[in-house]
Amino acid sequence: MWSKLSSGIRNAPGYDQAARTVACIAETVRRADTEPQQIERLAFFVVAPLERIKDAVFGNSVNKPGIRQRVQDRVDGYKGDKNKWFDQWFLPTLDAIDLRELSWEELLEGLEPSYRTFYDRCLLHNKPKATPERRRRSGGRLQGSYRQTLMVYCPEIYPDSFVHLSIRGESYKFRAYSGPKRFNQPWQEPGVSTVSELRDRFRFVHEDDVTIERKSVNEREYWQRRTIEFNRKHGVQGRSDR
Repeated sequence: MWSKLSSGIRNAPGYDQAARTVACIAETVRRADTEPQQIERLAFFVVAPLERIKDAVFGNSVNKPGIRQRVQDRVDGYKGDKNKWFDQWFLPTLDAIDLRELSWEELLEGLEPSYRTFYDRCLLHNKPKATPERRRRSGGRLQGSYRQTLMVYCPEIYPDSFVHLSIRGESYKFRAYSGPKRFNQPWQEPGVSTVSELRDRFRFVHEDDVTIERKSVNEREYWQRRTIEFNRKHGVQGRSDR
């Protein structure tokens, strides 16, 4: 789940996995002798952890101009034999296809919490070790801990409001930006010291990933406003706006 798309093949170093996949879709469409526009939906999604997408590890692999150029380069190697295929089948397929990156976090929204628990453990135990390049970019600090920020609602933990949940590896902290514990010190639930234990013991009624917002926990006004928004969105009643 942390790997990049594979690079080119022996005879075409720039013909990467995304370009090959879209070209294969075009060839499948040709063999079916069906115009791409007549197909209800054509799609190629790269599914990865949100952290990988934010880090832009796929570069320009998953965009139409880049894929077009790489397939064009491959076609040029056939000295004109594939030009008709490129114009008649590949370009219409590329035009019709839904091409994008999707995060696992987005796909898991609204599903049973057990799926998210399993996913979080996959992230934790399959995280790649810090490479020399990653150490250099981070000023020598290891980047082995998975980080995530969630807004969650769990009546057993805090019935009055959504709370902010910050996760680093198996460590976690709750913070309240509204309700009776507003702006108090962050806390962990008694006897629950890890994220795995937390998810085993409690069920989050609502859970929204806000990692991408990249806001410090000290930006109180921001998180107070976001808390109120989540409470209103999900109909959480209580002392949330006080």
